[in-house]
Amino acid sequence: MVEYELEAMQLVVEQLSVAIAHNNLLIQARAKAEREIIINRVATLLYSLPTIVLQPALGAIVAAFNGVGGILCIRYNAFNFRHSSF
Repeated sequence: MVEYELEAMQLVVEQLSVAIAHNNLLIQARAKAEREIIINRVATLLYSLPTIVLQPALGAIVAAFNGVGGILCIRYNAFNFRHSSF
């Protein structure tokens, strides 16, 4: 290879490297924005009513994660150890 061909190839590789780095940053920024949208939606559902109603917020969380995850079971008086049975 002639020296100018090598320099041209190096410039192309550097530009490609910069483009890949910018693409990765863009993907991260979009993912962060999506997480913030979900968090804001859930916070609005939790705090928009005078009392906290969990069902709509839990529904939004399940929808946001496409139903992936575990099961959440909330029992009334679950932490009242004198009257609760495990």
